Amino acid sequence: MPGHLRATELSLIIDGSATTQLTKFDGDPRQLDHFKYDMANLAHWIRPDARVFIIGMGGGRDILSALAFDQQAVVAAEINPAIVDTVTKRFGEWTGRLDRHPKVRIINDE
Repeated sequence: MPGHLRATELSLIIDGSATTQLTKFDGDPRQLDHFKYDMANLAHWIRPDARVFIIGMGGGRDILSALAFDQQAVVAAEINPAIVDTVTKRFGEWTGRLDRHPKVRIINDE
């Protein structure tokens, strides 16, 4: 990964022991370039221009990864309403208001 690429993140502790990251995003897709160097995103290299379904959106990292690869659409399902509220409302300015992104749909359900 080129040295100039950096992510600014906050850690969110879930249920006392699990963690997820809230990545700062202001809507500029260039801010997401570091996701292209993450092995966890190999599927986006293999399957470009795809529709993505995420089970457990956490802090939104997988959503941002799909956006970094300019995937067609992203549906993220999250069972925990507190996670959805934290990412979209409480820290919505920090995370880029992912629930308002035209390619993203967040579902709070099982």
